[in-house]
Amino acid sequence: MGPMSRVQGDTWTWRVQWVQPTADGRSPDYSNPVDVTGFDAKLQVRRDPTQNAVLSLTSDPAAGLTIDPTQGVFDVRAEFAQTGTIPPGTYQWELEIDNGADRLTLVTQPLVVKPQVTV
Repeated sequence: MGPMSRVQGDTWTWRVQWVQPTADGRSPDYSNPVDVTGFDAKLQVRRDPTQNAVLSLTSDPAAGLTIDPTQGVFDVRAEFAQTGTIPPGTYQWELEIDNGADRLTLVTQPLVVKPQVTV
């Protein structure tokens, strides 16, 4: 998976869906989502793991992440006021879910923040 890119100061939206693999294990089976009922989610964007998060979103309390649990879907929304303060550069974003008993990292991916041109 290559880096995702977004523009500083835009509203950022994207969707993550957790699904089972196909029977041969080679690709995702979008007709077979993982049920994540009872899980909360947290997403953070950091320059590197040792630095403070430049963006932090949660599902509980509702702050940028919504979950459709039976479909294994996590919808991400960062408002332009939040993304406008993120300096251009390369970051990592990570989506973690937790139900109190289990904690799982679903996605870790590079994120390139491009400078805003129109102000």
